[in-house]
Amino acid sequence: MELERGSASGAVGPAPARRSWFRRESVSIAELGVQTFAVVLGILLALAIDDWRKERETRESTAAAMSAIRAELETNSGQVAETHERAQPLPIGFCRGVVDELAHLNDNAEAAYAKAIKAAHS
Repeated sequence: MELERGSASGAVGPAPARRSWFRRESVSIAELGVQTFAVVLGILLALAIDDWRKERETRESTAAAMSAIRAELETNSGQVAETHERAQPLPIGFCRGVVDELAHLNDNAEAAYAKAIKAAHS
């Protein structure tokens, strides 16, 4: 049963046919193949463009990092050369004296620690 609608003039006519979401129409295999090919091609193109963009970003960030590393190496190289020029070799006797003094301080620290532990337990 079709519903009838009234218009502004009051005339009543047949209602338009209702559209079905699940129409059973014959579909050409060729048309289906073309549509499937277009969808797959679009997806592949999108993936290829995304990969290209990511590779370009990686190349750019790698180039920036390499440039920063190169600049830092040049700066460090200059500082090492400057420090090497200013450095005076330390006499061996001085080094032995420092080592002996550190050993003496360490012995005193161990003795003080043992004394503090003994006092705490008393």
